[in-house]
Amino acid sequence: MKALLINPANGLQAIPLYRRFLVPPIPPLNLVYLAAAAEARGHQADVYDQFLERTDNATLVARILAGGYDAVGVSCLTPSHDIVCDLGRRLRTAGYAGAIVLGNTHAHVFADSLLAEGWCDAVVHGEGEETFAALLDAWANQGREGLADIAGLSYRRDETTVRNSDRPPLPDLDHLPYPAWDKIDLDRYLSYPSLFLYGERMLPVQASRGCRYRCYMCAQDAALRRYRRRSPAAMVAELSDHHRRYGVRHFVFLDGYFPPDAAWGWEFVERMRLEYGRSPLNFQFETRADMVDEHLFAALIECGCRHVWIGFESASDETLRRIGKHTTTAQGREAMRVLRRLNVATTGFFIIGFPWEDDAAVKNTIRHGIELRPDLLKFSVATPLPGSPWFDEISRAGPFRPDFSRMGAWAGFLEPRRDDHPSYSLVPANVLARRQLEGLLRHYLRPRVLLRHARLGSFSPRALAGLALLGLKMIEGAIGAAFVRQRSG
Repeated sequence: MKALLINPANGLQAIPLYRRFLVPPIPPLNLVYLAAAAEARGHQADVYDQFLERTDNATLVARILAGGYDAVGVSCLTPSHDIVCDLGRRLRTAGYAGAIVLGNTHAHVFADSLLAEGWCDAVVHGEGEETFAALLDAWANQGREGLADIAGLSYRRDETTVRNSDRPPLPDLDHLPYPAWDKIDLDRYLSYPSLFLYGERMLPVQASRGCRYRCYMCAQDAALRRYRRRSPAAMVAELSDHHRRYGVRHFVFLDGYFPPDAAWGWEFVERMRLEYGRSPLNFQFETRADMVDEHLFAALIECGCRHVWIGFESASDETLRRIGKHTTTAQGREAMRVLRRLNVATTGFFIIGFPWEDDAAVKNTIRHGIELRPDLLKFSVATPLPGSPWFDEISRAGPFRPDFSRMGAWAGFLEPRRDDHPSYSLVPANVLARRQLEGLLRHYLRPRVLLRHARLGSFSPRALAGLALLGLKMIEGAIGAAFVRQRSG
């Protein structure tokens, strides 16, 4: 079987500044894992990054038909919903007879409705490596009739959706084949302003899958409830392999939090020291406020850590309790005190506009984020993403079908929003967008922050130009909103 694995474009790419600066293309780790697993079973698997290529669906359909692919696998996250559906319909209209298979969180949540549209053959639930490879085996021998025995799969049969038994999570992540990075051109991915990386290859990696927590707003692990981690030895071996084979020395851990725990972190440090002494590699990761131990993080920095991200989320301990974060604002302040002393670059993530928060609470979170002084600061508008406990809660109360293409944390201030607001927020959407903009301007225009970035060498000339353009756009939006409020008043 010959398969094409697709990282689709998404609705937020219609906003030029978002597409070109805030979220540049990142090598698609999930798809190269799938490609490696498929090829280990004797199939051929190619990877196409529509997000990177910026091709429309008509062009992509022509490529699929010309390539003679027997199966197409598409990673479907919420902002890509409309584009993925359009791609599937276009393929069927063009006469494509191969298998169209969807995976990832959004497809997992909406498997029934996606399959009912008729253009999709199957949806993979949970981890896809074994399930997708088994699907290719079955399709090659029996076509659609072979799908009934594949665990972890939903498919359409006789006008009804059939969901097979769940596939158990992979018990040993150390035995996964290494991602097939040779399937993509790594030199197409060379600029990451939010990671302070320019002109050099970077690879995403994972030391764990799943999460021990189930935060109210998080959909990241909707289909991966069981937490598992790789061994430090296997993780260091993979970094060394990628460094040797692909000339990569920059890595970003995509784990929900890293290191998995203190003991794992210390073993990772020791193995990095044994492998490299003074490491030629560097890496970045997201962690939790309650995991920042000064001695361990000093050792991680010595081994190559250059940038730490933390999801602080809120200025309210009550909100942190309600969303299931299991951290406190005091732990957040202590974590930032330690990281500033260690002089490592930091990013702080916050969320504004939870259902119980009024405007005063939103402003308090923004004030708190600015006072913590991370190098990069992001205020996301709270969004009930499909797969999150929040989305499940709203869905139980009645039908809930938002505009999937607009479900992104940054769309609020980069694109005009109506004065009305969704039922899941006390604060009108236009007010949330304004607060988000005000917070970013207050943080990034401070002389101390600008001087810090100058010392770090955080931004290339091109990135600085992008930041300046973004700032002007944000200010223009704020002035326009103020004018509209004045006229309407």
